[in-house]
Amino acid sequence: MKWAAVTDADLMGALNAVMYSYDPVAAENLIEYFHERFSNEMPYNQDVLLAFVKMAFRRIVDDELRIDIAFGLAQQKGKHRRDDTTERDVMAAAFVILRMRRGAKWSDAVGEAANLLMPDGTGDRALQMAYARYKECFSSLPDEVLVGLLPEELRSYRPI
Repeated sequence: MKWAAVTDADLMGALNAVMYSYDPVAAENLIEYFHERFSNEMPYNQDVLLAFVKMAFRRIVDDELRIDIAFGLAQQKGKHRRDDTTERDVMAAAFVILRMRRGAKWSDAVGEAANLLMPDGTGDRALQMAYARYKECFSSLPDEVLVGLLPEELRSYRPI
């Protein structure tokens, strides 16, 4: 039996992962565990089952979610976890403003920032948005302050 050695702590961990973050593997494991236990008429953790079902029913009724989303098997559109990019965005905006003050065109400055801060090639649009978000408050800052917002390796950056 696949789930014979599962502890109550394992079940609580899986339940918390489903309740408080998106973890479809934990949701599938809970469902498989309870299915195995029911199918083989084995004892199961009734508290975890009740909490899991109550959570799903509340999500279905109150939040009007589909069943697969309510049980944690799928993610609601637009609700995926996003990385906090504030630090990167602040650095990018400071870098772009500094480059433009030194004569670079906006598009070139954004491209340089994207190449340096996001070398995987995915960053132009994200860094354009970062610049737009911070340009108003950063534009009045002196160069020394903006340079202080950059990581050490970008403070002395000079394009080839």
